[in-house]
Amino acid sequence: MHLWKIRHFPSIWQSRRIPHNRLIIGLLALGSLAALGGGTVPFLTAAQTPPESNPAEGKIAPPDPAAAAAGLDYLRKAHEALVQHTSIQANLVEQVAIGDRRFQIEGNYVGAGLKLRLEFKVQIAGGASGGLLEVCDGDVLWSRLDLPDSRRVTRRDVRQILKAVTTSKSVPDSVLLAELGLGGLPALLSSLERTMTFTQLREETVNDRPLVVLRGVWRPEFSARWPRDGKGQLPTYAPDEVRVYFDRETQFPARLLYLKQAADGKGLGPLVSLEFRDVVLGGPVKEQQFLFVPPDDVAPQDITRQYLDQIQQANTPAAAKPPGK
Repeated sequence: MHLWKIRHFPSIWQSRRIPHNRLIIGLLALGSLAALGGGTVPFLTAAQTPPESNPAEGKIAPPDPAAAAAGLDYLRKAHEALVQHTSIQANLVEQVAIGDRRFQIEGNYVGAGLKLRLEFKVQIAGGASGGLLEVCDGDVLWSRLDLPDSRRVTRRDVRQILKAVTTSKSVPDSVLLAELGLGGLPALLSSLERTMTFTQLREETVNDRPLVVLRGVWRPEFSARWPRDGKGQLPTYAPDEVRVYFDRETQFPARLLYLKQAADGKGLGPLVSLEFRDVVLGGPVKEQQFLFVPPDDVAPQDITRQYLDQIQQANTPAAAKPPGK
């Protein structure tokens, strides 16, 4: 992937209003960066393969109204269970396949209500490295993206964004846009709910661990927003299906597996595998984890207005919008 795309990957997703939050966007951006460097970290070792023995053998499940309703109901219950925890702490292991590149990114996640700390890094061949740090104290969300030749720091006022959402006349679109501005695991599940049609809900046991597996594909209105190649296919970095593996006891989303359809259409292969390990629910957290001091050598960019403008546009009747909006 070209360096321009790496630098602008998050804005590409946001400008098209594809709302899977920055947890995934940032991981893919760093994954692209690692691919540029050669992707020397092993991918999908024997001990780290996804729960299914060979996802490439599967095919996209056809639409099923009953499955869609059951999946949506389960996801909402999982979301409700998630927000009941006073805190969530976990290590992250993310594995990416972009073309013939294979690499792994590791990090950690801490969430407590609106407070958030998300950090992960990737080491690139030749000694270069990249990373993403997001910190929210409940009022302001800071993001720092480190690339080999640049660093970008942004801030967004989450209170202003929430206030705009609560006074919005267009709740679905406005909540969707707020998810882009706020982030965290609850927002990720909300994004799945709003953008995916669920095709299958089943139970399975992996290594004596009971799981609930939810499969989904893009809703047509969101699928239509992706750019297409000459054959009408989604771009190589865009998944065709998502599978979420929930712990059956806690309903925690232990793994998200994004799958890409093979060029011949005969199977699915892993594009992104995001796993939460060493999960602690409701444990004590340190307030220092949610403090961020901007670096002296980078001028922070306040992007709150961008989200407020998008929410306002969502509230504006189509006939009243300027051309091109």
